Formats: sequence, structure tokens, C-alpha cells
Amino acid sequence: MSGNITRNNREILNARSTITGQPEYLSSTNHVLNSSATIAGTALPVAGATTAVSVAIVDSSGNQISSFGGGTQYTSGDTDATPIGTVAMWHNTGNDSINAVSDTSPLPVTVDSGNVSIGAPVTVIGSIASGDPDSDTYVVKIGTQYNATQPTFTDGDRGELQIDSRGGLKIVGDIAAGATDSGNPVKVGGVYTTTKPTLTNNQRSNLVLDSRGNTNVALFGQDTGQSIVGYADNADGVTVTSLQRALASVNRNTIFNGTSWDRQMGDVTNGTDVDVTRVIPGTTATALGKAEDAAHTTGDTGVFILGVRNDNASTTFGADGDYSPVSVDLKGRVSVRQTAPTGTLANVASSATSVTILAANSARVASTVYNDSTQVLYLKFGATASVTSFTVPLAAATYYEVPGGYTGIIDGIWASANGNARVTELT
Repeated sequence: MSGNITRNNREILNARSTITGQPEYLSSTNHVLNSSATIAGTALPVAGATTAVSVAIVDSSGNQISSFGGGTQYTSGDTDATPIGTVAMWHNTGNDSINAVSDTSPLPVTVDSGNVSIGAPVTVIGSIASGDPDSDTYVVKIGTQYNATQPTFTDGDRGELQIDSRGGLKIVGDIAAGATDSGNPVKVGGVYTTTKPTLTNNQRSNLVLDSRGNTNVALFGQDTGQSIVGYADNADGVTVTSLQRALASVNRNTIFNGTSWDRQMGDVTNGTDVDVTRVIPGTTATALGKAEDAAHTTGDTGVFILGVRNDNASTTFGADGDYSPVSVDLKGRVSVRQTAPTGTLANVASSATSVTILAANSARVASTVYNDSTQVLYLKFGATASVTSFTVPLAAATYYEVPGGYTGIIDGIWASANGNARVTELT
């Protein structure tokens, strides 16, 4: 199709000639087409008509452009190692290089909001290591705001990080003190190191822990640069030092009384007060105590008992039931007093042959014999007495106490039968 587009016989557009293939031009006057416009004598359709008009678009050389929008069309989230199509580029004025926008060559952006600026290259937040000096070069820093009254936000509101009057960041958990832990509150962590770090002014540092997770803490004097150290002294009554660097500690021993803990008491003269209410000794060979009926073994230990010499058997206690020391005689022998509540009397008729005066009795404490005869009585501590085998002769009308706590048989014989032996046995 060729020809001119005209209105009221005035040339507006000369369409491409189908003969020469050369483009024509727009007229400098009257750029509006209406129902009277024609192409090569053919009237153009009016507005709202459905008749199609063929139009060819050419480049500067006169070649018709037949395709548009080259390359691959992508949807958000697609991945492609070698994308085809128009790729965003940026110009580095430092070296005049042309760079494709990527994660390794990001687009330089200047955000002008007062004095906030991000230049190239951008350092990722957190790339300053713990212990390294802070740097202001290309580090993205977060703005904050101080409010004496804490602001209140609703869901979806934007807000600034809140700081205190000294610039410290306010961090408030959502779990009240004393409440059961829940949710995801901010918790503080630390690092254990056998070699303590040495920092310089303005360096960052980790919270230092020991091998059991305890925080290492150094105390400093108020408004001083001196650390507080502990001291010890093994003497009593040492005056507490007035130096700010000395940390004195007082340690009080406590004793549990079954209900509560009480401080251990004492005085400067006698020291600690100790009330011993019970002692349960051991019963081994090296212990002070020994078990009942246990056999003695050489080398056993125990508590040595001391006695008090009392030649005259004088009283060593105040009243009946009082405690008293053990009394001994001049040779260290313990004084013992025997008592017998029962006395049994018997009469044994005299005989010229051996008779039993007193039978053996292990319960006997003491015994006496009175010779109620005109003849001599020969007593024997044992069986079968005679005038040649006897212990003691008793003349007529004499009295005899059996010594030594003897409890065996006692026999007797008279020179001739006359009278009796009056016997008393104490048990």
C-alpha cells in the first residue's frame, strides 16, 4: 500500500512507497486525522470503526523492523546462570569500567536523607571483628532516638530504635522479673578462653567465661582505675586495711540446730564454745571405744583411767549419788568394799574325825567360825582336815573370820569331841 494521507487536499503523511520502499515524512501542518483523511484516494475509517490499516515501522536505514522485545522474559524468583535479554549496567567513575549489576558488583546507591550515605564498596554490617578498632568507612550504621517517655506503637507502625540519655540501646524483654521463662527473650552469651584478651581503647570484646560457664568479673574502686584485689592474713585481730584496692572478707561458721542455722559462738579467752551432748566412739583397734565382749588384741588403743591415792579411805564426794574419782591404796590397788545383805547361821557338832564346817558356795562374800568347845578346833580350807593337815587351829572359845573372800569347802576336826562350831555365812 502506498500513497499520501491527506486532509482537505493538504498532505499530512506520505506512506512508504511500495515501489521505491523509501519512507516518506510527516507534514509540518495539521497532525490530526479525521473522517475526510485519505490514503491514495481511499478514505480512512472514522473513530470506532473496525477496519484495519496496515503500517510498516522501519529503522534509520529504511529496513522494516519485524520483531520486538528480544531475549527471555522472566518471572520473579526465576534462576538463570546465563540470562538473555537486557541486563542493568552501572558506570564506575573511578576507572570508567562498565559493570553488570550482580551480588559481587552491586549497584551503587546514594540515599540522601540528611547525612546518610552508602558508597562503594559497601561493607556488610558485622564485618568488624570482635577486638578490632571501629571504622566509619562504608559501614552501615543504624540510627536511634532518645525519648524520655517510651513511645507506644501499634501493629504495623514504623519506629526508631530507642536509647537512653547516655546513648545506650534500650533492650527490654517481654518476660517480667520472677516470671517463668517463655518465648524467645534476648539472652547473653559468652566465650571461654584460657588466655585472657588484652584490649585497647574502643575495641569490642566478647563476654569472658571460665571453664564452668561462670562470668569472669574484675572489681574496680569507685571513680578509680584501680582493680580491687583480695588479701588474706592468718593472724587474729588484724586491722582491716584502708586501701581501696583491698577487698576484705569476713567468714562466719554456722551450725545447724535441727531447725535453723546459728552462728558459732565463742570469746577471746576460751575460743569457740562447744557443748558435747553425745559421743559415739568407734570400736576398731585404733578407736577409743571397744565393743562389748570383744577380745583384747596387743596394740589396741583406748582411754587411760587414772585413780586417786586415798590411804585413809576418806570421802571424795559430797553426797550420795555424786560422781567420784577411783580411790587406790599406796600401791595403786583399787579399794573395793564388799557388802552382803544375807547371813546364814549353822551349828556343827564337834567330832574327833574330819567333818564339813562350811560347804563350797560361789555366792559367799564372807564367813566366820566360833569354836564353842573346850577342845582345839583344826580348820582346813579344803577337804579332810586332821591334826597334821589344817589351815588354822582355833582354841576353845575363839572367833575366826575367813579371809580373802574364800568360797571353797572348809573342813574341821577337834582334839576330842566336845561342844559345837558356830558358823555364819554372808551372801
